[in-house]
Amino acid sequence: MAVEAAKEGQTFEYETYRGGKKNVKEAATVRPSCGGQRGAWFCITHGISFRNQLEKDTHISKGDHVLCWICLEHGAEVP
Repeated sequence: MAVEAAKEGQTFEYETYRGGKKNVKEAATVRPSCGGQRGAWFCITHGISFRNQLEKDTHISKGDHVLCWICLEHGAEVP
């Protein structure tokens, strides 16, 4: 089992809802951390975001994962 922090400049695709359409693929690039506290953890490996720490901890307890922080103001950031 390995958990890694996303690297600055790393790009990934994720699915989102836009204009009532689900599964719209968007691209994101991981930026430096702004140090903000508002956001959510995101597993780049599996394309899953977490509503709380328990969900994240349960998810990363098995397998390999690359995590980033999704800042509500700036988007994907280095955790």
